[in-house]
Amino acid sequence: MKYSEATKLIKGLSKKYSIYNNDKYYFEIIYKSKSIAWVDKQQQLSFGHVNTLASEFDKLPYSYKLWMILAELAMTPLDKRKDEHKWNVIVGNDNSGVGNVVCWEKSDSEFPYILCFSNQIYLSCDDGTFTDEEFSDLIKHIKTLPNGEWQARVAEHGKTEVKE
Repeated sequence: MKYSEATKLIKGLSKKYSIYNNDKYYFEIIYKSKSIAWVDKQQQLSFGHVNTLASEFDKLPYSYKLWMILAELAMTPLDKRKDEHKWNVIVGNDNSGVGNVVCWEKSDSEFPYILCFSNQIYLSCDDGTFTDEEFSDLIKHIKTLPNGEWQARVAEHGKTEVKE
């Protein structure tokens, strides 16, 4: 299982789940702003839940399905988990300081994507990165907007590979 597949499945269980997949060590699941579970990115077959919520883990939305997704991800060899590429979609920037990058991000609201102000630090967060498939879906969405064809060309021009 790839990290992107696990992310999609977990987010499909509940909108209250989010993923932190930005460091070299853990694929981390967040629930209501608290870390609840992880999969080790350095060692196969290593995963678990955070001890502070261990007694409450069963009460989480679809906890058994979540556990099965984490187990499958942990069983996947490390070299088979990574996606082909991750992309930022930057449509503008300046050197003004905070929020100096205009980019597309994934959204948990009624709209699947939002155009927002960000900075270089937050570009690596899960909401600001897109797999190849997610980028294609973003372009399809952008084309439905006013001046969509033009905006899609700008987004394609701003497609920037995320370096890990």
